[in-house]
Amino acid sequence: MYIKAVICMKFLQFCDLSISEFCSAIHYLENEKNYPMRNVGRAHHAFIYTLGGTEIYKFENMTVRAKPNTIVYLPKNARYVIDFEGTESSVICMDFELYTEKEISPFVLELEENNGISALFEKAVAEWQIKKTACNPVCMSLLYNIIGFCARIEEKFIHPGKYEKIREAVEYLHLHYTEQDFRIEALSEISGINSAYFARIFNDKFGISPKKYVTELKLKRARELLSHEKYTVSEIGSLLGYSDVYHFSKSFKKGTGMSPLEWRSQTTE
Repeated sequence: MYIKAVICMKFLQFCDLSISEFCSAIHYLENEKNYPMRNVGRAHHAFIYTLGGTEIYKFENMTVRAKPNTIVYLPKNARYVIDFEGTESSVICMDFELYTEKEISPFVLELEENNGISALFEKAVAEWQIKKTACNPVCMSLLYNIIGFCARIEEKFIHPGKYEKIREAVEYLHLHYTEQDFRIEALSEISGINSAYFARIFNDKFGISPKKYVTELKLKRARELLSHEKYTVSEIGSLLGYSDVYHFSKSFKKGTGMSPLEWRSQTTE
């Protein structure tokens, strides 16, 4: 069974679009005698852009087809087998690291012909081969442009009229999510629709439930505040709307695998 997927909003929202390192941009030409290929665990995250031929990535729970005018996202540590259709494939692979500990599923984004994004991949390859002083920042910029392009494509899959129903509530969420009396139920009330319908539209747009979205926003802000020593852990919990430091610490550790103090010690050394 082949799964056609649009770009994962979880990737866009909760990696904060923050790339920690650009690792490589390489143009690969392969032929059928080299297939199938097996990867027992990717060293980096990757975007694959297919110029010609078709590769079939078989993961444990899904299969995606990398064919011309598609971008495939491959998560770090992913295990998969690559099969092949045709006699030759031509792909560009961009490897990178992200500021995230979240598990992100593979996905494929299908683009229109003459989409213009191939030029970004090809320029990254050229920059990486030259290896001038500005190579890394230039390649990083190109990768951000690619992610932005994908985000705009994703927005086309959400009917604008449907999102308008919850836009005011989403704006309210971003303004008030750190307040101690903030209620998820208030969002559907602001939108004038029932909570189940609100949650369905919200999940279609952001790929995550409203409650999880708020938790992730708080974790993101907590990491930012912990990276500096201006506030104590207790003060940060209060700033984020937690009733006490215990609940803040428990939520932070559940989301990151570390206590707030452990996170701070790693980021402020």
